[in-house]
Amino acid sequence: YDGNADIIEISQAIRDGAMAFLKREYQTLAIFVLVVAVILAIFIHIATAICFVLGAFSSVLAGFLGMHSATKTNGKTAWAAQSSITEALKVAFSGGAVLGFSVVGIGLFGLVSVYFVLDNVFNADILKIVDIIAGYGFGASSVALFARVGGGIYTKGADLGADLVGKVETGIPEDDPRNPAVIADNVGDNVGDIAGMGADLFESYVTSLIGVMTIGAIIFKSALGAAIPFAICGFGILATIIGISVASAKKPDNDTYEAQTRNARRALNKGVITSVILVAIFSMFVLYLVKDKMPDGAPSPFSIYLATLSGIIAGLLIGFSTEYYTSDTQNPVKDIANASLTGPAMTIITGLSVGMISTAIPILITSATLLISYKWAGLYGIPMAAVGLQATIGTILAMDGYGPITDNAAGIAEMASMGRQTRERAEALDAVGNTTAAIGKGFAISSAAFSAFAMFWAYTKLVQLETISLNSPLVLVGLFIGGLLPMVFCSMTLGAVGKAGFEMVNEVRRQFREIPGIMERKAKPD
Repeated sequence: YDGNADIIEISQAIRDGAMAFLKREYQTLAIFVLVVAVILAIFIHIATAICFVLGAFSSVLAGFLGMHSATKTNGKTAWAAQSSITEALKVAFSGGAVLGFSVVGIGLFGLVSVYFVLDNVFNADILKIVDIIAGYGFGASSVALFARVGGGIYTKGADLGADLVGKVETGIPEDDPRNPAVIADNVGDNVGDIAGMGADLFESYVTSLIGVMTIGAIIFKSALGAAIPFAICGFGILATIIGISVASAKKPDNDTYEAQTRNARRALNKGVITSVILVAIFSMFVLYLVKDKMPDGAPSPFSIYLATLSGIIAGLLIGFSTEYYTSDTQNPVKDIANASLTGPAMTIITGLSVGMISTAIPILITSATLLISYKWAGLYGIPMAAVGLQATIGTILAMDGYGPITDNAAGIAEMASMGRQTRERAEALDAVGNTTAAIGKGFAISSAAFSAFAMFWAYTKLVQLETISLNSPLVLVGLFIGGLLPMVFCSMTLGAVGKAGFEMVNEVRRQFREIPGIMERKAKPD
């Protein structure tokens, strides 16, 4: 049920804003994709250009479907929170699951379809296929850049406008309907953590598969090297379906905030752990089936399984690490809260300290996984570890999509005046959603690292590059420029956020100043 008239009106406003953003973003993206496709067709190959367009379109489609579901589910979640927190959790997680299934389903189907056409229609050899299909990953990467950065700039710009003027200057509560920026703030949650995250992990997912296909083609000299990761990812979708279906919450012991958040967190963790265990079992089954088909010079099925298992375990450990540093029940968040008693300066310092140290465990886990997977299965083991890490990506994305849906639901509950109990239930789910969104971000970064290593090793094998000498001035200059680029990119992004936030703050101030009756609830903001 969509809810009452107020819920439907607010949810539709959020949906209209989200779709308006996507329309504007995709118009710009279409021009970029067209220009790059023409360049690829002229200088590389027409088939690579077609794959580039297909990869971009697939990523856009996955993000659009996720956004469509999220903006349809937020109001339903708010309405369900009136009856029980368990029902609201079920609705929100189901909405997030659409994003997860869209990414893994479209990504795997797209790659398999392109591979099938090149192999059976054009009779291309395996090395030519992986060369052409790289364009698919390039297209997905292009969309990820636009969606992640563009969505993030919009999200934080809207946050600044809503919070600086609404909460700080005028003293009204969060998600108060008198705040002109409150709808834009809720739209931002979707464009950043639904469309943006979906495109980000779609890119990591397909590039990992392309990387393992490339190295597999070189080592196996046949399609078997590509069939193994495809089969594991296919079973990963089945594991995701089962994991999401078991992620149901029991009725909490009481209606306290702590009991509600603990109950929701346990339900989501149950779904993730179930998916991980099933992927580990299914991977063993896949590699058992091919044990008699391995060519000479290829790693043994047992070695490949251990490399894949290291990636599966790494994903689980990275998720737990992120949850520890972002959960409101753990010491890091409590330390930041205690620091706020002394003022904003200590809060910022403590927050930065916690944020910086939180990167240590994921990096150490990633490094250890790279070494372990390489030891067991050589160069083929590294991308297979990436496949293992991302085989449960559907469940992770369902958790990530759950976050902005519950955040929107909490806002709708406030704007629609649905009562204190409904608002508290939605806020409890939102608190857990903040952690799940952080887990999604940590997973995305780790996935990107594995994907980058997979593509790098694939490149070195294709061009037969055995070593990279640090004695070469060109290599050293490349390292310096590579280290510089993140700083330049962050500076440009922060500048764009500041500019968007400046415009948003001025607009909110203008409406409070020029539209009489907003604060008294006698007039609606624009």
